[in-house]
Amino acid sequence: MGAKGWAWVVGVSLCFLSAPSRSETIVVLSDYWYPYNGEPASEREGYMIDLLRGIAKSNGHSIDYRLLDWELALKRTETGQDGDCVVGAIASDAPRHVRTAAPWGSSQNRLYAHTDRMPSIPNLAALGRLRIGAVADYSYGDAVDALLAGHPDMVTRVKSSRKAFPSLAMRLVTKKVDVVIEDSNVADASIAEMKIRSIRPVSVDFLEADPIFVACTPNTRGRTLIAQFDAGLSKARQSGELEKILARYALKDWAVKSP
Repeated sequence: MGAKGWAWVVGVSLCFLSAPSRSETIVVLSDYWYPYNGEPASEREGYMIDLLRGIAKSNGHSIDYRLLDWELALKRTETGQDGDCVVGAIASDAPRHVRTAAPWGSSQNRLYAHTDRMPSIPNLAALGRLRIGAVADYSYGDAVDALLAGHPDMVTRVKSSRKAFPSLAMRLVTKKVDVVIEDSNVADASIAEMKIRSIRPVSVDFLEADPIFVACTPNTRGRTLIAQFDAGLSKARQSGELEKILARYALKDWAVKSP
């Protein structure tokens, strides 16, 4: 991130908590899931990383943010092996981690299809009759996870990585799958970047949104970090800094209900 962008994100307005006497490096691991978290050291690392960097700086710490396959990121941060925290976890992803008390976002999964082959999917059972593209090791909520597990021959899984949704999109274009499932913010950002106009969301009403969290190693260090992150998010929301950061990604505060 350039010097100007860095100053904007972690400026003086992010004075969340008083800094401790000892500076530490907090290692954050996660799979690429833009706009929640993106390319390390880029102009837009993702709003979760922007927030974490500001909170860490206000406490005298720094963030070492790295990309890693999701399952490995979860394992390493659960044990504290070369990692402290992950971002973008739903509760079922990290049942043994310590998690922020309040969500750091809301993940609304959607189904996407090619505009030439838009299916009618009135319920979850109808989804089970289609060829589905999904990301390996990702959870889509209990009901969808159970359906995917019960129809393994109908599911194509791609490796979790920064190319996951583009890979799934190409499978739609080449007719290898009928629909793909992905977080709406992630899919929409990728579709815009790829400039693909032939992929659109399918209208369904059986996919529920999941709160997402920062999750850390379940030890004293992890609990201390979580307390700082909780306080930092609250103060960022009260000061208006959260709104400013989200605006960089064309997002709104997930805790504010639309009229």
